Amino acid sequence: MGGFYHCPCCGLPTLEDDWFDTCMVCQWEDDGQSDETASRVELGPNAPYSLAAARANHADYGHMYARDDPKAPPSDAMRDRLLAIARAVPFDTAAYAAWLAEWRDWSC
Repeated sequence: MGGFYHCPCCGLPTLEDDWFDTCMVCQWEDDGQSDETASRVELGPNAPYSLAAARANHADYGHMYARDDPKAPPSDAMRDRLLAIARAVPFDTAAYAAWLAEWRDWSC
């Protein structure tokens, strides 16, 4: 497993690729949007959310979606563990890597 890149939405080092990877914490797909265009809704995988709106949702709900969005992930044991890892300061890259490996085994 290579290094991790920081998600532009939640800011955590959860992306394995530096382009079009999806963050397992907030569900943002890294499409290249940056701070300069954060308030603009781009056509693409994250629509209808701007990066700024997704960041606000992440701060409130732990993911990029509004609370009433049907795409918002359900709360379950795996997600609760992930949120605990994600909120740890400093971010524990080893714990995240172990969680990611377990999630891949579980979801396949």
